[in-house]
Amino acid sequence: MVGTRHRPETSGVSDEELRQMIRDEVAAAIRAEIPKMFGSIKTTLIETFDERYAEVTEATAAAATATVATARPQGGDSMLFREFSNTKPPEFDGTQDPIAVMRWISDIEG
Repeated sequence: MVGTRHRPETSGVSDEELRQMIRDEVAAAIRAEIPKMFGSIKTTLIETFDERYAEVTEATAAAATATVATARPQGGDSMLFREFSNTKPPEFDGTQDPIAVMRWISDIEG
């Protein structure tokens, strides 16, 4: 509870009325500042998001460029895994027979 100094009672305002007036003024001041505070916070969040999004977009583009550059080695008869899968190669049946495995590898290379 807020204490007040003793003052003459001639002002006609009680301590409780004075407290209520102060409470009302503080609440009005806070209400007036809230839109500015939230506007500032919103602006800061949007700027931060935009900066981070730009960084992620640049990193993704750089990674995609690097992947395309390294995806297909220079020269030789190389192909991408997607292209290899589209040829529908024979599937390995899990056999332990080394001769069957060598045939499967030969079929894949063919």
